[in-house]
Amino acid sequence: MINEEKKKYFEKFVERNMKRLIECQNLGLISDLFPIRVHIEPTNACNLRCIHCHHNNTGTSRQYSRKLGFMEMSVYKKTIDEIKAYGCEITLDNQGEPLLHPQIIEMVEYAKRNNIFVSILTNATRLSDDISRKLIDLKLDRIVFSFDSIIKDEYEKIRVNAKFESVLYNILNFIKLNYEAGMPTFVTLSNIPQKRNEN
Repeated sequence: MINEEKKKYFEKFVERNMKRLIECQNLGLISDLFPIRVHIEPTNACNLRCIHCHHNNTGTSRQYSRKLGFMEMSVYKKTIDEIKAYGCEITLDNQGEPLLHPQIIEMVEYAKRNNIFVSILTNATRLSDDISRKLIDLKLDRIVFSFDSIIKDEYEKIRVNAKFESVLYNILNFIKLNYEAGMPTFVTLSNIPQKRNEN
């Protein structure tokens, strides 16, 4: 029998997409639909200085000038409380490394408690065994690993300050723990195509 929660999620998904189809056929209408996905930035701080990123401030014109900080839990909870009725997904990412936030586990837990699909985009440098187990236990819906090369030298020249073997271990360990738990979390990979890693 289909899990009732999944059935409701699927029904909302179909209803939203039917509305979108109707709106696409009548482009003069103003949409009353909430976005399908909301990106929430737990922090804009990052521990890496990747060559393609504005955090890498080695003389590029894209130097990062925003004040670094961490989202307060009260602001995060207010955001979740305001969007939970709309059936949208959230992605914890943006211009920082979400696992640097000291309350990232509580953030995932609060959203999951409110029946929200939660995705995290991470460089996996801070993905400890403990954090992996907690995210899997919370049934994190999706984790996206930023990993730009399977060649150590290339990877470390792109992901400045990351250690290839350590990050690869963290990712493989998460996959192993997730498999042992029945694969509640969808695992995928993200990379930035560039000359250095094109092969």
